[in-house]
Amino acid sequence: MKTRDVSLGAVMCAVIVIMLLIASYLNTMRLSALFLSSLLMCIIVSFSGVKTMLICYGASAILVWLFVPDKSVCTAYTVFFGNYGAVKFGIEKLKNLKKEWVVKIICACVYGIILYFLMYLITGTAILKINFALYLSAVIFAFVIGDIALSLLIGSFVSKIPFRK
Repeated sequence: MKTRDVSLGAVMCAVIVIMLLIASYLNTMRLSALFLSSLLMCIIVSFSGVKTMLICYGASAILVWLFVPDKSVCTAYTVFFGNYGAVKFGIEKLKNLKKEWVVKIICACVYGIILYFLMYLITGTAILKINFALYLSAVIFAFVIGDIALSLLIGSFVSKIPFRK
């Protein structure tokens, strides 16, 4: 691993931990901070590859659990937002738009189910007092919108940077 990759991973790890720490105190910023953490992971994949991103994800997940007081933010980052950069990169290697979206929607369902039950175990109550099917539909809808936004941001910003990998 190159020095550039290690330093990029360390900086992104620090930014993610600080961002999620602030988001745990500002309720209105939680989803935005989690989404930006996915964007930062995608940037690491673009610049340094999946190996560096996975190391950064592991380090930031440990640090988030140590320093962020709101464990719902920690759970959401660890289960979904932190590792989605590598998952997205792997899915988009299929180069077939229909297959990619089927796998992404299955992935969203799996993430939603895991997140729901982990939040139930952590808090002791259901995170939402709504029908589970409605919850899963909302997760899929938000996931599709978020994935499209993430792809647009990656395509418009990251691909124009001249020194990426």
